[in-house]
Amino acid sequence: MGRINRSVWTQAQPLYEVAGFHARACLANDFVDVKRSDLSHPVQFSTATAIFDPAWGDAHCLRSLGCKKRQKREVGMSKSLLLIHGVGCGGEVWDRMRSDFEAAGYRVEAPTLFPDKRTLSDPPAALCDLRLSDYVDAMSEAAKALEAETGGKPAVMGHSMGGLIAQHLAARGDVSSAVFLTPASPKGATVFNLKVFRTFAVLLSIGRKNLPNTPVKVGPKGFSWGVLNAVDPARHAEIYAGARFDSGKVYADLSDPAPVNEADIHIPTLTIAASKDRATIAKAVRKVAAKYAAAPIPGDFIEYPENAHWIVDEPGTDKVVADILSWLNRAEVASLSLQQAL
Repeated sequence: MGRINRSVWTQAQPLYEVAGFHARACLANDFVDVKRSDLSHPVQFSTATAIFDPAWGDAHCLRSLGCKKRQKREVGMSKSLLLIHGVGCGGEVWDRMRSDFEAAGYRVEAPTLFPDKRTLSDPPAALCDLRLSDYVDAMSEAAKALEAETGGKPAVMGHSMGGLIAQHLAARGDVSSAVFLTPASPKGATVFNLKVFRTFAVLLSIGRKNLPNTPVKVGPKGFSWGVLNAVDPARHAEIYAGARFDSGKVYADLSDPAPVNEADIHIPTLTIAASKDRATIAKAVRKVAAKYAAAPIPGDFIEYPENAHWIVDEPGTDKVVADILSWLNRAEVASLSLQQAL
C-alpha cells in the first residue's frame, strides 16, 4: 500500500493501472491510497515500493519524502544480488533459487562463510574464535566488492542467520534493498518457543557455560524435525550431508542478539515468514516485520502458510522466488528513484 498525490494519480492513472496499481480511497488533503495485487499472498506494500513502478520509472512528488520535482529513472547499472546462508550451512543452499535470479538478469554471489573453519567435519580450533560480527563484516566486504564490480550497491537476501546478517547490512547502508527470508531476530524481536529448543537440542546438551568454546553442528534428528519438516524425507540425508560445524560463539550471539536500529534503514525491505517453520518461528518473524514497518521506508511482509524453514528448496519454493523477483523489480526502481529524488 502506498500514498500518492491525487493530481499525479489523475494524470497517470492509465499507466499505473497497466502496472497493476489501483486506487483504494481518497484521503484528507490531496492524497489517495494505491495498491497492487499481482502477488497471490497478502502483502503490505510500503510507500516507496508502491509509488515507483517499472512501467513509468519516474519519481513522483511526495510530501512525505520531501520531493521537489519529478526526475527520470537512470538505467544502466548491472543488477547484483548477494545471497547469505544460514547457520550451519553453506552457499550451496541457494542452488535452487540462484538459477531463477540469474535467469532474471542478476549477477549473483552466494559465498560460504569461512569455509576453511566452518567445515563438514573435524573443525579447527580457530572456528570457536568467530563471532557473528565477523560474519557481518565479511558480508559487508562482499557487498562492497559487488558494488565496485557492477557500479551499484547489490540487493541482499539472507536466510535464517543470513537474514539477521542482511538486517545489519541494510542498517549499515551497504545494500540497495534487502529480503529477510525466515530470518533470525535482532534484539527486541526474539520469541521463546519450545519448537526452537527441540530443533536445536544439541545446544542444551552442550550447556550455556561451554557453548562459546564448542564447535556446534545441529544433529540429524533436530535438523530433520525442525528445518526439513516440509521436505520429502527421502531427501533429508542428502541435505544434511552438507551441514557444517559453526562457532559456539555465533550460536551464543544468535541467542542474545545485538540490536538493529530500524531508523537506520533507508532502503526497501521485505520480511518473509513461513507458518510451519520450527527454527525461526513465524511469530518471531512477524515481530521482525513489525520492527521494519516502522523504518523510514516501511518494510513489506509476506507469510507463506504451507512453507517451513527450508523455504530455499522445498515444495512451494518456485512461487516464493517468483514473488521475491516481482518485489525486487519494484524495489530496484524505488531505490534508483529515491537516490535521484532526495
